[in-house]
Amino acid sequence: MILTQTQRSTLGLILFLLGLGLSAGLALGTLWANFEASQFDSGIRAQANFEGLQCPTLLTRAEEEASIQITLENPLDRENDRPVRVTITEGSVLYLRTSIERIVIPALGSTTVAFPIYPWDAAWGRFVLARIYAFSDHPFPTQAATCGVWVIPIRWATGNQLLALWLVGIVILQAGGAGLWYRANRPLRNTPLYFAQAMAALAVLGAAAATFGVLGAWLPAGLLMLVFLLASLTILNRFWE
Repeated sequence: MILTQTQRSTLGLILFLLGLGLSAGLALGTLWANFEASQFDSGIRAQANFEGLQCPTLLTRAEEEASIQITLENPLDRENDRPVRVTITEGSVLYLRTSIERIVIPALGSTTVAFPIYPWDAAWGRFVLARIYAFSDHPFPTQAATCGVWVIPIRWATGNQLLALWLVGIVILQAGGAGLWYRANRPLRNTPLYFAQAMAALAVLGAAAATFGVLGAWLPAGLLMLVFLLASLTILNRFWE
């Protein structure tokens, strides 16, 4: 079947918009999870951010168990044990699983400890929320960090597999759609050129927001999504006929 120029242009635009939707969906889901985590179990005042928290981005029903990890570093030339508290939702923000322990860190070294999380730990059936406090122990101040893990109710892939498929889908749909649209509209002059520039801007904004969301930086992800929404409305108003 041979597509006409108009059909190729329309198909390319549809594919590009699907990729853009995947990018925006990943950004929104991850920033929402991490925003909820930032409000969770916040009763203790911390003096600094804790940089050693690692969490999965997605968790699915296919996984019996995943884990969050904390890495504590010791720049001192003597062994140190650091008091740490880890709190994780257990199906609700009202029911929590709390672990308090002193973690031994070798001199000039680091120690990594894993804490299990499960799909049924998700509050509201959506997000597993976690907060770590590494308490003050001279010369270290009290530090805190949070993360939110987005639980997707599927059983045919693990969280890491789904994230990889999601990212590949974004790239294939946006690149393939943009390429098909370009071939149908070249050479780009006047309106097609402006529209191509608008597509590129939205792709960059969506990718940046999704990247910050996956990294757990909900504030820049949220600001980028706001700009993305305003830019989308402006472009729609500009080119809608």
